[in-house]
Amino acid sequence: MEISLRPISKNDLEMVLNWRNTERVRDCMFNNEIIKMADHLRWFENNKENNKCENLIFFYNQEPTGVVNFTNIDTINKKCSWGFYIGKQDSKSGLGTIMGILSLDYIFKKDIRKVSAEILDFNIASKRVHEKLRFIQEGTLINHIFRNGSYVDVILMCHFKERWLKMKDELNENFLKEPGKIK
Repeated sequence: MEISLRPISKNDLEMVLNWRNTERVRDCMFNNEIIKMADHLRWFENNKENNKCENLIFFYNQEPTGVVNFTNIDTINKKCSWGFYIGKQDSKSGLGTIMGILSLDYIFKKDIRKVSAEILDFNIASKRVHEKLRFIQEGTLINHIFRNGSYVDVILMCHFKERWLKMKDELNENFLKEPGKIK
């Protein structure tokens, strides 16, 4: 198994937009509107030189498979927010967790001490990935987002570098099946 991350490039934009606009991905986003290429390009250009975010492509066996976004990067308080999705249809089960392990290791090596997540309460797959990665639930924003005729809760979760360093080898062994894969 070969896994890697790299920054999103202009050449990736069409693929990423196609992934992002699929119903299964879009429905789990805060903004569930279909995004136009012009808006997507504007997002890319605005974020290219923005040191408060990193937008990455996840590769599994050299195939682009998913997207990880780190936003609100705060170097003073050493914290950020994140979001991710598997874009490639019919991907191997468990890739969200594998992508999460690689991504958390990546960001915690950058002197970030806390990663926060906001999850729509009906997004069971995302909740499960965060639980497998041992995120802590910090709270719930009740009736926070209007979706499909009713308000839904947003679950707030976080992970800390200190906890990550203590458990990453175990997660590595359990999910990557290769002790020491991520150093």
